[in-house]
Amino acid sequence: MFLNRDEIQNIVAENKLNYVEDSSNASVKYARNKLRHEVIPKLKELNPNLEKTFESNLQHFRDMEALLQLKLDELKSDLFVAQGDEIHIAIAAIKVLKPTRLLLFKLLQEYGFNETTVDDIIASLDKHSGRLFETTGYKLVLDRDNLILAKKDRSVALDVLINQTDHTINFPHYKLTVLHDDSPLIIKDNPLSVSVDADLLVYPLSIRAWQQSDQFYPLGMKTRKKLSDFFINQKVPLHTKNEIPLLINGNDDIIWIGGYRLDDRYKVNKNTKKVTIFELYKLS
Repeated sequence: MFLNRDEIQNIVAENKLNYVEDSSNASVKYARNKLRHEVIPKLKELNPNLEKTFESNLQHFRDMEALLQLKLDELKSDLFVAQGDEIHIAIAAIKVLKPTRLLLFKLLQEYGFNETTVDDIIASLDKHSGRLFETTGYKLVLDRDNLILAKKDRSVALDVLINQTDHTINFPHYKLTVLHDDSPLIIKDNPLSVSVDADLLVYPLSIRAWQQSDQFYPLGMKTRKKLSDFFINQKVPLHTKNEIPLLINGNDDIIWIGGYRLDDRYKVNKNTKKVTIFELYKLS
């Protein structure tokens, strides 16, 4: 790599070395040979020191790449904010990047995002939130004020049945515990725990992810609400909706949106004789 063709031929001649040359090297049907035999000789007529110019330019490009990497490391430190398993990047900060396209592409390249997708992301920054961009291993969501980057969840959230004798149930990202109590105990100030009127439960219960058609009666309301609208009102990011566990009664009613809201029909009231307490534990 540090010798040009003429220097190699001189060494071969001076040392009387035997060698074999592949006959395909003389054919110009290959792009590399066409450049070698036709293009480079013409360029050398204009610049006899072409190899040295190439070498100098390559070093210049390497230096520019190193400088760019220093800038990217600095930007990552400033812009990438870890939130649990997610990375949040402020949209306002992206808009003032110069040059925006190059820097954002370089910041996202290691996560599998190509230049075309980065163009789409930039074009969406001033539009409605909720747009989802994906690569093989990552997803990026345009939220209200941030781009949210996270690994794709490879697990599939299937319905998990809960029998009356069960005390612990595993669901992707969560563990659910079940406690039966003969007193009408109401759990307060813990969004991951809820008391339910036990006499209203129809076993087996189940726990699953949300579906587009889901509706329920939010605690304190006497009218039904679409779960999709509830999530919007609660400002739940699009990419986390499928991770929220729903506790489902045997009659297909939604009992509890885990961590968010109990269905009003299943609340503990003055007529409740015994309760069942459900508590979620977030798994790391």
